Amino acid sequence: HFDPFYTIKAVYINLIIAFLMGYIVITNIKPGNDFIYKLLNTRVLSLVGVLSYSLYVWQQIFTFGDSKLPAILATFPYNIVLLATIACVSYYGYERYFLKFKTKFNKAKVIKP
Repeated sequence: HFDPFYTIKAVYINLIIAFLMGYIVITNIKPGNDFIYKLLNTRVLSLVGVLSYSLYVWQQIFTFGDSKLPAILATFPYNIVLLATIACVSYYGYERYFLKFKTKFNKAKVIKP
């Protein structure tokens, strides 16, 4: 539920949550054997990381819940399945090829004047 009225309590709670999430990610960058490191490096979360840009680009259509859209695009769990499918198609059919250009151009020698 979205509440447009922000309280000081809500601001501090969100700040604490953001700080703790950042702390968990930063402390688990270095390889380890603890549960959180293993959880963050599972195949599913690694795939979500690879698809994160595609998910970001397409999520608004599928998670907005607009009544003008067909029900399958706005109803849980169908919207999540479609979002994941479209993100995969977008990444593997389009974005991956442009990432190769990025790597290719980063390796090219730049001549400085």
